[in-house]
Amino acid sequence: IYPPKNFTRLIRAYATVGPAKGIPLVVAGGENRFLSDHELKEPEALGIAEWVKWPGWVEQQDLAAFYALADALLLPSLFESCGLPVLEAMAAGCPVVTTDRYGTKELAEGAAILVDPESVQSIAEGIRIALDDAKRRAELIAAGKSRSAGFQWHRCAAETLRVLERVAADR
Repeated sequence: IYPPKNFTRLIRAYATVGPAKGIPLVVAGGENRFLSDHELKEPEALGIAEWVKWPGWVEQQDLAAFYALADALLLPSLFESCGLPVLEAMAAGCPVVTTDRYGTKELAEGAAILVDPESVQSIAEGIRIALDDAKRRAELIAAGKSRSAGFQWHRCAAETLRVLERVAADR
C-alpha cells in the first residue's frame, strides 16, 4: 500500500457497499507500506475494521485461489505501470473494477468496470455493478478470460527478443 494505490478512496467506497452486502474486503500484500500509515487507519475511522481482512503477503502459487474466491478485484489505483493483478484476476475468472487511466485502462480493454479513481462515488458504483449485476459479471468474466489470454510471458519474451535483435542489427 502506498499513495498511488488510492487506498483511502477504495476503503470509503467499499464502506458504502461491502458491509451492507455482508462481503468482506481482503487486502493482500506485505508489511511494506510506503507513506501510507494514515491510510491504514481508515477502516477503523469509518467503523468497518471488522470487515477488512489483512492476510499479509500472498505467495504467487496462492494468488489464483484468492482471485477465484473473490467476488471482484478492486484496483482503483491513480496509475499503474503494468497492473498485473488485473490480468491475473481476469485469467482466474474474477471480475475487475479498476481505473479509467494510466496503465489499467489499456489492460482492461472492455473486460473490466472502469471507474474514476478520484471519485469515491464512481468507485462505489463500480463495486455495486460488479456485485449486483449478474449479467454484467458473466460478461466481465468471459471478456476477462479472453483478454488475459493475449498476455503470455513467452510471447512477451519473444517480442522483446525480436526488438533487441532489430536494435543489434541496426548497430
